Amino acid sequence: MTTVMNIATKYLSKGLVFLIQQLHAADNYITRHWDIENPKGYDDLTPIDKADEDRNYSEALIWALKNPSVKNIAITGPYGSGKSSVLRTFEKGHKEYSYLNISLGAFKDDLQIEGTDANRNALIEKSVLQQIFYRIGEHIVPHSRFRRIKEIPYLYNLIKSSLFALWLVVAGYVYAPKTQVFESLLGKDAFDGATYLYPAAVITILGLALIINEAIRLFSHIRLSEINFKEGKMKFDENSGDSILNKHLDEILYFFEKTKFDVVVIEDLDRFDEVDIFVKLRELNTLINNSEQIDRKIAFIYAIKDDVFEDANRTKFFDFIIPIIPVINTSNSGDVLFKKLSNSFAKEEIPATFVSDITLYVEDMRMLKNIYNEFVLYKNKLCSVGGIKLPLDKLLGFIVYKNKYPNDFAKLNSNDGMVAGIFKKKRTLIENKAKSLSAEIDSLQNELAQINEETLNNTKDLRRTYLAALFEKIPNLHQLSINNVRHNVADFLEDNLFKQLQAQPQIQHYLFNSHYGPHNTGLSFKTLDEHLGARVAYPQRELLIINKGNGRIEEVKKNIAVLNEKLRDIKSSNLKGLIDAFPLEDFFDNQIKEEKLLTYLIRKGYINEDYHDFISFFYEGNITRNDQEFLL
Repeated sequence: MTTVMNIATKYLSKGLVFLIQQLHAADNYITRHWDIENPKGYDDLTPIDKADEDRNYSEALIWALKNPSVKNIAITGPYGSGKSSVLRTFEKGHKEYSYLNISLGAFKDDLQIEGTDANRNALIEKSVLQQIFYRIGEHIVPHSRFRRIKEIPYLYNLIKSSLFALWLVVAGYVYAPKTQVFESLLGKDAFDGATYLYPAAVITILGLALIINEAIRLFSHIRLSEINFKEGKMKFDENSGDSILNKHLDEILYFFEKTKFDVVVIEDLDRFDEVDIFVKLRELNTLINNSEQIDRKIAFIYAIKDDVFEDANRTKFFDFIIPIIPVINTSNSGDVLFKKLSNSFAKEEIPATFVSDITLYVEDMRMLKNIYNEFVLYKNKLCSVGGIKLPLDKLLGFIVYKNKYPNDFAKLNSNDGMVAGIFKKKRTLIENKAKSLSAEIDSLQNELAQINEETLNNTKDLRRTYLAALFEKIPNLHQLSINNVRHNVADFLEDNLFKQLQAQPQIQHYLFNSHYGPHNTGLSFKTLDEHLGARVAYPQRELLIINKGNGRIEEVKKNIAVLNEKLRDIKSSNLKGLIDAFPLEDFFDNQIKEEKLLTYLIRKGYINEDYHDFISFFYEGNITRNDQEFLL
């Protein structure tokens, strides 16, 4: 009983899942053309069909299409200016034309293949040709050599095979009717008249005609460049020196002969910076319009950038040019984005000045729309229930970085790229600065220790110590000589004479009860340092005594405290604080220095160490949600 219940439950569950799927499908089908609710104000990135409200572009395009002399039309403008939207608007409002849209979806990087420019041009031409022929069904151009995979019903194959087998039997009957097989099936009397033979002969001939026709159609798709009957070889014309478009010119003419397309719209061809392909397309347009097979004008419309052709070449190439004035540029993109933000939840949290600053580097409407879309999604996901409250201006700055530098954003997740390099420089800079500050602190602490270890309180006591050491080295010392002038030993307590004594390479002296001149025993001031076992030389020790009495101890302690505070600050400082404190050259090398938007976002603190909170979910652990929001 339990097993039966389990099986029933299993199939009931599957039935319910299937029913839910079908209901979803029905709901999607019914609501496909309904207005979609959009409370967050999302914008799709596709071209719009309401881009020419005053119809100025449409009127110019209509005039060009009706003018029999105009066959190559250029729609020009910078990237993101709205060229595709103008074309979609025109196509929607002018159904009297039949449009063949060709869009080179592959980007330039897809054509970075080894070889010559001819190889790249061949790939572009191949893509153009594929989009022409795969736009329509095979039944429209049945004699085309371009074959497509199509599903043949099993019943059709079965009937066709059966008819062929029957034809073989009938053909065999016509060829050799009086065989044992046919005699056993039809009887001997059947061969006395033409009851079966004539109909069978007619069927055989019709079947043979159909087979020959199918063979002709099949071999018409194959080109032979050489037949050698002597050696029994055939060479197929697979590769030739002609370009792909020229090679298949007859196919293209056949295509336009059998179809009703009279306007060919070509987009994204300027991505490849290959002018030769435009020349070939113009030649193709001329051949099509001059062909007697085509009984109508075929116009080519190219959506391209203004700088595809240099100098006056573009006016020579095109018969008519329609310039598109960009919907947004760097001067008004900030107003557009701020208006959308003002209509949403971010009105009070994102300053208008910040939006104006970052949108100076955004001149493409599609990117502007995507920045808003991603900003809304990131905010809703990261700041939803269970998330943390992020500063929305920093989130917007990060989304702008993500859209302007997608490759660097991807590298950031693996600790690579320009931004990751800034963080690495920060760590290196902190380590180097910390070492420098620690060395200064150690030097001051060493000075403080030496001052505290000094037992003498004035310089005269120090000099008496050195003079006493001199008496120890010269027991019968009477006087000292400086520049052949005799001085009493006590006189050397004064600054001037003691400095001269220090400078003597050898100390000259006079002894008691000696009638000779000054003696030179090879003693120097350094000898006295060694005799006293001084840790530091006399000048340093004299400075320690002076500092001991002039408040240097307190000054050193204060400096040590200041340096320790700097050390703590430098170790805990964020990226913005370090950039403000150090020269920009310490952070921004030549590569990133050229990226004005990126350096702005980093310098102003919109991209810093907490970037993980803006690209991933927060989970409480060692730090609580409230603490994390406080840090942000």
